[in-house]
Amino acid sequence: GNVRGAVALVDIPAGEPMFEIPEQLMITPTTCLKCLELELAYKKYETFFSVDDDRIITLFLMHEKLKGDSSFWFPYLEILPEPSGSGDWVLEEQLLLQDTSLIAESKRRNARINA
Repeated sequence: GNVRGAVALVDIPAGEPMFEIPEQLMITPTTCLKCLELELAYKKYETFFSVDDDRIITLFLMHEKLKGDSSFWFPYLEILPEPSGSGDWVLEEQLLLQDTSLIAESKRRNARINA
């Protein structure tokens, strides 16, 4: 498969940062909430977005994806694999996990999506 990694050429002491990433280059709930184009939606539906940080990020990613190549994030979004999850698996594949709670959760999510 596609294996990626990094190798240190010198010892890195414990607690020492390996690298630093500027906040504006990260997609986090905090940075997503700073998007002026979505500010009204985040405020108007504050209860909805306060339940789960994933909702904040999901709206941001959908918004940026719809902007196409005018989005700062376009190059990054273009290399992401198509989303998939255990809900996309056939039952035989899910059974291989031997996790009945995961299978049940997958069925619940699919039911909500298809409702």
